[in-house]
Amino acid sequence: MSSNAVSSSPKAPECQESGCDFMKLLKQTFASGELSDVCFAVGRDFGNAQNFPAHKLILSIRSAVFRTMFYGSLPENCDKAISIPDIHPDAFANMLSFVYTEAVENLTSDNVFATMSCADKYDLPQLVRICSDFIGSHLNAETCLATLQQAVSWHADSIVEKCMGVLEANTVAILQSDQFTAISQDTLKSILQSDTLSAKEHAVYLAVERWASAACARNALDALIVARYWVTLCFLYAFRS
Repeated sequence: MSSNAVSSSPKAPECQESGCDFMKLLKQTFASGELSDVCFAVGRDFGNAQNFPAHKLILSIRSAVFRTMFYGSLPENCDKAISIPDIHPDAFANMLSFVYTEAVENLTSDNVFATMSCADKYDLPQLVRICSDFIGSHLNAETCLATLQQAVSWHADSIVEKCMGVLEANTVAILQSDQFTAISQDTLKSILQSDTLSAKEHAVYLAVERWASAACARNALDALIVARYWVTLCFLYAFRS
């Protein structure tokens, strides 16, 4: 082999520390994008899409979904970037970080639900558990309603169950909180249809009335609509399954 051929070959990732292991090399490869053979254009629905270079073999080893995508009977055409418009770039970056390094350094309260959804989509149950544990570690009476609202929106049933446990232990305080009047109607229905409320029905009735008044004020609705809101929702509470 000529010296020219050798010099034109791609360089393998270098490790500056002695005893560098394979996971460190993978981390360097992920960070550099060197030798990538697939690119994802992610997050168009959230603004400008971000490009993520990756490696089909590594993705396929970690995820059966990617294995089917790249090596199944109808493999994805990788001549151009694969568009994934409905996943937030932060969530996709967290997913790739886990695939290459088995760690997620940038998991936050703002992106954890999107990351968990992305992990579920690409069949990464360990990452789903990491996200679930992160949410659970930040869950308390003050964060319960905000977390529950996200969980209902993302259809994260396991997190909804955790929130309901906190709600059961702190029902009166949560119903009387300012956060209660700001939750969505779907979240309110989930609360009223649960069996976890440890408060008298009159207290629940008053809380729903407060919520309805606030909801109507936000939407410039009149008092008659307020009445219909809280009567209907308290009816749901009284006959919840």
